[in-house]
This record gives sequence, structure tokens and C-alpha cells, in this order.
Amino acid sequence: MDASLTHVGVWQASAALCMQHVERYQELAMRLANDSDVWVRRTLAEAAADMAPERATSAAVILEVLREDVRHSVRATAFPRR
Repeated sequence: MDASLTHVGVWQASAALCMQHVERYQELAMRLANDSDVWVRRTLAEAAADMAPERATSAAVILEVLREDVRHSVRATAFPRR
């Protein structure tokens, strides 16, 4: 999957939505965490970081990947703000 193949907004929406149901869409979230488009990865990082603390364990693996991202903006966004 590569955001450059279609409209990046669709992948950004997918990133936000899959984090709402992370248990069900864990595999998709992991693929999005490695997407070539920084906007998709940043959107996923925002959605994962904003999860409620009781659900954050489901996103822990995704956040670990995003915290190692090549882009500083993605790494910085991948930390909970609560």
C-alpha cells in the first residue's frame, strides 16, 4: 500500500478510522505506519496518541514503530498528550 497511488486523504481517513477500532484493524494500522506518505503516518500518529489511556495498550506496537520514524514531525506526534 502506498498513499501516492491514490488520494492521500483517503489513506489519512483510513488511518484515523482504523485507530478507532485498532483491535480489528491492527494489520492495516501497521501497514499505514510504514506508508511512504508522511501525512498518512502523521495522521496515524495523532490518532494513536489521542487514544484513551485504557485503550492505548492496543496501539503500543504502532506507536513504537511511529516513534522510530525518519520524520521528526511523526516521531514527535507519536507521544500521548494526556
